[in-house]
Amino acid sequence: MMKHSLINLLKKHRILKHGNFTLRSGITSSYYCDIKEALGVPSILDLIIKEFLPIIPAKTTCIVGSGYGGITLASLVAYKKKLPLVLVRDYMKDHGTKKVIDGYVPTKRDTVCIIDDVFTTGSSIRDTKEKLSALHVNFTKSVVVLNRSNSKTILSILNNKDLA
Repeated sequence: MMKHSLINLLKKHRILKHGNFTLRSGITSSYYCDIKEALGVPSILDLIIKEFLPIIPAKTTCIVGSGYGGITLASLVAYKKKLPLVLVRDYMKDHGTKKVIDGYVPTKRDTVCIIDDVFTTGSSIRDTKEKLSALHVNFTKSVVVLNRSNSKTILSILNNKDLA
């Protein structure tokens, strides 16, 4: 039921757009859903987080966010679930401590859940996993708001058939 409310809000706020769009991956699509824009609308953000909480895998010991959209979502989920938050930068800082990982630094005893806004080709999640691989952590399925692919390796609230 909340999924339909979320879709209606995305349409109402013109966050879900139909037309011809070229995505970052170069793939073309008949719709565009700007989840980052949705993060600025409290009613939408609230619904997204409510939908995320029950699908976070039970064995998760910490939440990982990377990228602009992923960090916002991961922060809220970690807070609500009372789990440590791992922040993974796209690039190593060239100043200060020059870290790639901020917040909680997971260990090989941790099982991490990566949260992101949209999954199309998986490059963002792969990059995040790569940066964490040296820590020998365990991974759950990643969780995203929108799965544009047919991948069964991630969990999502919405997928292509919901929005196309």
